[in-house]
Amino acid sequence: MACDLPPGETATIASVIDGETLKLTDGRAVRLLGVKAPSPPLGWKGDAPCRSWRRRGRHSSA
Repeated sequence: MACDLPPGETATIASVIDGETLKLTDGRAVRLLGVKAPSPPLGWKGDAPCRSWRRRGRHSSA
């Protein structure tokens, strides 16, 4: 059985807020359903994803 859906909206991604959330160029934030991304380490700023984190011996996000 087919489902007739109207055409979707298009948008441009400005940035990725986290593994589950995108910020669009028009200012809206879009949360992805069904995605469960691990949280970054405490204090992570996004500039060097794992270098300083690995130096401190934290190899797990749990």
